[in-house]
Amino acid sequence: MGLRHQKLKKEHSILGPGLELLEQMSKAPGVTRVIPGRIKAGRGPARGLYCTVQYRTESGFKLLLHTGSVQEVFLVCSDPAATQAWLEQNLPRPRQD
Repeated sequence: MGLRHQKLKKEHSILGPGLELLEQMSKAPGVTRVIPGRIKAGRGPARGLYCTVQYRTESGFKLLLHTGSVQEVFLVCSDPAATQAWLEQNLPRPRQD
């Protein structure tokens, strides 16, 4: 059984630098739950912490949290349009080297 802190489910590990970002996401408009998922080991150099929206799901969004390794993150939303607007404004972007 997973543990939840507010809206953030902590059943799986969370990539260290991503915890604060996931907590911010849990406070975004329309977000009812943040569910961290599978982690895949990184294959290239780390380009800092950034997050991308992979696709929209029936209940919200699937995101990828990049820190060198990649973690799946699922957002469950009551208002997907408000959440999408927040994500577009607030998600960290990859560094351009």
